[in-house]
Amino acid sequence: MRQEITIIVLIDVQAAINANTLEGNIYMIDNLRNEGSIGEGTGHLVSAINGAHWLDGTQADEQILNWTPAVIGSLPSSLPKSFHVEKSRISEIKEFKDLPQRLKEAGEDKKGIKDIHTNLQNITKNICSLGKVKDTRGNVKHTGLKVMNVMGEPFREGEGTTSELSHFIPQIDDITGEAVDKGVIFPAQYGTPISIKDGWYWSATADTNKVGTFAYTMHITLYKLSNFLGEPVWEPINMTYESHIKVTNVPKNNAFTNGAVGMLPIL
Repeated sequence: MRQEITIIVLIDVQAAINANTLEGNIYMIDNLRNEGSIGEGTGHLVSAINGAHWLDGTQADEQILNWTPAVIGSLPSSLPKSFHVEKSRISEIKEFKDLPQRLKEAGEDKKGIKDIHTNLQNITKNICSLGKVKDTRGNVKHTGLKVMNVMGEPFREGEGTTSELSHFIPQIDDITGEAVDKGVIFPAQYGTPISIKDGWYWSATADTNKVGTFAYTMHITLYKLSNFLGEPVWEPINMTYESHIKVTNVPKNNAFTNGAVGMLPIL
């Protein structure tokens, strides 16, 4: 029977960017701990792929792997997309509500017009300060959303540290390596309406006739917040990380009698 194997790739993005490596900053979990996966919750996960086959040894069905990236210390990816939009709009409304009081205080100050001008500049900057993202070709596009901290509030440069940033979800761009070269897994990118996967995810089918432990390499893009022409921009940083799968095709005991594979009793 075909089985969905989900591999959560949890990344400490800020630590990985600071160290310029994913080694020691990545933690992997799958849903097969009770079926033979080892290294759960570490960067050295070996996912168990237990094949199903007919009595003559031929493959009964391929197994399916799905990879889902996640970030440590950022806003949950399960939040609805409207959360970011609403938070951005609320921060803009607050700036406008505070405007009359700020102008009044500035007008009463001895500096007068200069302070009014400075306040208007700061308010305009805060309202228009929307994050941008740069692709691998150097093209910069608006995200339409403000950069936020881990509390879901707009993040302003100089008012917090990068450790408080809510980072972009890393993107898995490709799956390569030994397991692909030897035809053990056949990866591809698919579209999905599930918001937690941000529209795309990587999946692979596995040939369970090819038993053994095989390495595969994830090509992962992290995003670092930089300043581009006075505006915040998420810049891509490309990294790779090697993980493993272990393919077996040994029959398992059935859950009805805890015995070997065979005819089930009729009660």
